[in-house]
Amino acid sequence: MKYWMTYLVSCFLILGSCVGYSQNPIVDSLRNILNTTKDDTLKIDVYNSLFDEYEFEDDILAEEYITKALALAKKINDKEHQADVHINFGYLAEDRSDFEGALQNYFEALKLFRESGNQKGVSFALNNIG
Repeated sequence: MKYWMTYLVSCFLILGSCVGYSQNPIVDSLRNILNTTKDDTLKIDVYNSLFDEYEFEDDILAEEYITKALALAKKINDKEHQADVHINFGYLAEDRSDFEGALQNYFEALKLFRESGNQKGVSFALNNIG
C-alpha cells in the first residue's frame, strides 16, 4: 500500500511539473519574431498578438505588451497602429469592468482612424462604442 501511494504521488509530481513547464508554441513563435525583426510595424503587430494570447490569462502581462505597442506606434507616428492599440486597451478596460476607460480608448481609436482615413477602422471603433 505504501509503495502505491509513493508511486501515485511521484507520478502526480512528475506530470504536474511537465504541465508547469509546457510552452505555448504560438507565444514562442511571436517572441522569436520580436527578437529577430527590425521592422517596427511588425513588432507592433506582434505585441498586439501577444496581447491577444494573454488577455484572459494574465492581464498584467497583456497590458505590458500593448503599452510597448503604443509607445512604438507613437514613436514612428503610425496612427492606424495607435488606433489598433487603443482598441485593445478598450478591450482590457472592459475585461476589468472599467467601461468609462473602455469608451475613452474607443473614442481615441475612432479619432485616430478618422485622421488616417481608415473607414473600416472607423466602423470598427463605432461598433465598439455602440
